Amino acid sequence: MYALVMMVCYLNGPCENLYLGGFDTEEQCVREMNVQRIQRGGCIPLENVLDDFWQPATRAADFPHLF
Repeated sequence: MYALVMMVCYLNGPCENLYLGGFDTEEQCVREMNVQRIQRGGCIPLENVLDDFWQPATRAADFPHLF
């Protein structure tokens, strides 16, 4: 299972990653990310999110647009 996670950075504060939903396959997760037009997000294995083995966002970064 995969979690769809979006990075949000506040103007006067830190950044954080928001859990938006869970999916059975990575393909389903990526498809939903594209449908929702989430540009600052990703699909992470759900067990890493639940066990807190992922590194939350700490700052904003400009990534090249892949789409």
